[in-house]
Amino acid sequence: MNIWNTLKCLVSFGKCKEFFTQKRKLQSDILFESLAILSISILLIIGYTYYSNTKTIFDQAQIYLQNSSVALKDKIVKALEEAETSINVYTPLLSNTDLSKITRNINYINSITSTLHSYSHLTTLYFGTPEGYFFEVSLPQTVAPYIVTLGSKLPDNATSVIKVISHDDKIESKDSTVKDVNEIWTYVVDGKETLPSRVGEKTGYDHRKRDWYVNTSKSQLLQWSNIYVFASTLRGEAGITASQSIIDEKGVFKGVFAADISLKSFSDVLKQAKISKNAVAYVFDEKNQIVANSKSQPNVIVKDYNYKLLTVTDLGDPVLTAAIKQYDFENGKENFLHFSYEGKEYIAAFEEFPKLFQNNWKVVVISPLDDFVMQIKENRNNTLLYSLIILLIAFMLAYGLARRISKPIIFLAEEAKKIQELNLNGKVSIDSRIKEISELSQAIGSLKTTMQSFSYYIPKALVRKLINRKQSIHIGGKSKEVTLMFTDIAGFTTVSETLSPDKLVVHLSEYFEELTTLIMSNNGTVDKYIGDAIMAFWGAPVPDRHHAYNACRAALLCQHRLSELNRIWKRAGFPVFHTRIGLHLGDVIIGNIGSSERMNYTAIGDSVNLCARLEGLNKYYGTQIIVSEDVYDRVKDSFLMRPLDRVAVKGKNKAVRIYELIAQIKEDNSLLPTDEQLEFCAKFEQAYKLFLTRQWEEALALFESITPINNVDLTLQIYAERCREYLENPPPKEWDGSVHMTQK
Repeated sequence: MNIWNTLKCLVSFGKCKEFFTQKRKLQSDILFESLAILSISILLIIGYTYYSNTKTIFDQAQIYLQNSSVALKDKIVKALEEAETSINVYTPLLSNTDLSKITRNINYINSITSTLHSYSHLTTLYFGTPEGYFFEVSLPQTVAPYIVTLGSKLPDNATSVIKVISHDDKIESKDSTVKDVNEIWTYVVDGKETLPSRVGEKTGYDHRKRDWYVNTSKSQLLQWSNIYVFASTLRGEAGITASQSIIDEKGVFKGVFAADISLKSFSDVLKQAKISKNAVAYVFDEKNQIVANSKSQPNVIVKDYNYKLLTVTDLGDPVLTAAIKQYDFENGKENFLHFSYEGKEYIAAFEEFPKLFQNNWKVVVISPLDDFVMQIKENRNNTLLYSLIILLIAFMLAYGLARRISKPIIFLAEEAKKIQELNLNGKVSIDSRIKEISELSQAIGSLKTTMQSFSYYIPKALVRKLINRKQSIHIGGKSKEVTLMFTDIAGFTTVSETLSPDKLVVHLSEYFEELTTLIMSNNGTVDKYIGDAIMAFWGAPVPDRHHAYNACRAALLCQHRLSELNRIWKRAGFPVFHTRIGLHLGDVIIGNIGSSERMNYTAIGDSVNLCARLEGLNKYYGTQIIVSEDVYDRVKDSFLMRPLDRVAVKGKNKAVRIYELIAQIKEDNSLLPTDEQLEFCAKFEQAYKLFLTRQWEEALALFESITPINNVDLTLQIYAERCREYLENPPPKEWDGSVHMTQK
């Protein structure tokens, strides 16, 4: 029996109930209860610790993830603010400057270069005029890949790159198209001097046709473009542009100043964030298009100045899809989500960009919950492992403790069971340092001694019945058919005078011991000892279907054993006992008779009185065992008997047939009849029948011809005398052979 049985019990309530209600050995129960309490305690502690720690970590993870989403949003907003700041700084400066001569102003170029270095998210700063003049400043590392494609290599010490495109209206053709417009590149070295200008490839780029210029020239407010593909320095790369009109002091429009930010810059911000081991971050718009992501995969596809932002579905991230689906289901009211996907738990934090920024972007950070609670789970698993080790050690200690406690209790339980079975031999002795066990041992020992003493006064069968049936003793009885026995020692008064009292008690006790043993070994119950007499019965308190048979057998065994004892006693100089026995079968009232303070389990009724009278008739007929007709009818096929008479005992008017029990016909060799006994009984029965049919002369002749078994047979003499009397004085016609006794 072990703790895993407790878990199996949960499968079925019926089995679980049976498991907890079934009887178990003390050692197993101590072991089970100890391990169960320890296991439950450990599990509760582990469970509570895991729950409280998980809840704390979960709350911290929520705060951390929300702060991370806010931080990422703030970093991207900072990049946007850098663009706006640079525009707000340079637009006023350019409003009073000759824009066509800006390339010769090295201080202005160095200032813009410094701004690009300071604002790392900006890729280029530039402006364009209505006349077609375009001026752009970029950092070398930004334009290096593009310059290399033109077959030119940037100097290692270049600090910035300037690109100028000039559209001269005077060289326009009749169809108003621009002819041979080139990009002119200038390299600034160490912020002091410029390398000789070079002419790049011919270009068809005209900023005046770009959305950032067209939309901004119509408004004096700062504008943010939608995502588009850059066509200038970072050709083929997608991004957004902040732009504002350049207005001089007279309110004349001079051009548009702009700053570019690549979407790649936003993705770099997300990638650099160290949120958790498996956390991912995305920026998406109101159409669920991915603007930036922390993964290595691209989120925008560019082809021939056309682009396509991948949607949440296109990106193929089912966890992101599940998070945004739940976010949309909540209508964006919950900025923190806790959800499951394929049995794994995730947490997600959303953050919207400020409304001042014209694009409706949102940033989301998603992380598996295990990133935060994995260590707790590992600690829990380690704790479980250590707990199992502790349980194993506890099992061995509990096993030793259980054996130490249960061994003496098991011994005492066995002793108590022996007492229940009235096996009262031996002493109860346990040396235990446990006070309760020592006291219990003494109590059971005292109980055993007491029961042993009382067993001499109370029938053991009765005690067994009360114990087995858990019946309490109370006054009352019920009618029951039993076979009764009365015994008496012939001439006991004369015998008792020949012995001293102490010797008489010993001698009589030996007699009672032998007969009682034989009676009880044949399922009989010794009711009481009345002087030298014994009263016993069969069929109560333990039911006995063969109570008449067992009573007759016990009577024969008693006489057989008494013959042996008499030979022994005679050789030892003790007086011999001749016992007369009466047996009768009938209904009696049997139960606890007496008072509330003193009662006796006995039988009362006419059958008891008749049985006592039958025992006394042995003296008149010179017999040893007389049984009633009721007994005879039950056992006549098993025992050898001769009819004795039809008598009405003293105090009774109704006559009953009586028989002498002589031997047992089968089963026990020691009780089998001799040939002489068989012949004697056959002849006596024949003579008795002649007697009952008034053939007294023939009956007398036969009675006188029968040879007695023991030399003298008083019954033969009685019937011979009756025959002579009836020959002289025949009885009346209604005579049925009955004799009315006037003495007991």
